[in-house]
Amino acid sequence: MHLFDMAGGYGFLEAFAYAKFVAPAVESMGEPMLRRLESSLPEGARVVDIGCGGGNILTALGALRPDLLLRGVDLHGSMVQRTRRLASQRKVRVEAVEGDAMALPFADGEFDAAYSVASIKHWPDARRGLLEASRVLRPGGSLLVVEADRSCTHQEAYNFVGRWRVPRLPGLRGAMLMYFRTYVAGQSLDMADATRLFAGLSLSTFSVEKVALMPAWMAAGQKAVQ
Repeated sequence: MHLFDMAGGYGFLEAFAYAKFVAPAVESMGEPMLRRLESSLPEGARVVDIGCGGGNILTALGALRPDLLLRGVDLHGSMVQRTRRLASQRKVRVEAVEGDAMALPFADGEFDAAYSVASIKHWPDARRGLLEASRVLRPGGSLLVVEADRSCTHQEAYNFVGRWRVPRLPGLRGAMLMYFRTYVAGQSLDMADATRLFAGLSLSTFSVEKVALMPAWMAAGQKAVQ
């Protein structure tokens, strides 16, 4: 079990618990990013979701923009299988593959956009993962990352955990709130960390901002055109 080690990965039980109880709330965390991608991507754009988890974000994007060519990559085969099943249930066209964010199984410049939601805190080397994400982007391509904010307020964390689909048992939601603040957001990055990471990439522009009403930040940039 790796519930208390963000870099420990997901086994079958963790993948099941995440998909059943937490993933719908993470999908809502990614909504601002989805709206940005929906409105900005050209027809037929190629997009990769790095650390796609159970596929909630990827399939939501596929439902909004059926014209996109969508790929998802995750380190854990159980998550890849869940992505494929969810895509079938939602009747959207995506391709999910097993792979490591530290060495993405894609060619240089293969994608028009790359994004990651609630995954970077699990990476053993965030800078290396972002360099890989930039590598697979074409010049001018978009890079977006959404992640839990280590500096989030109690109210933001409370709002988010309130979206988890956990049973309404006495004390359980309070325990989940403590778990999120200590072991999820507590082991994540804050906006200053995100700014330093994005400043070290070959991007023409980038910004880091809070996700409204959520214990999260969103970083967005464009790969420089040589």
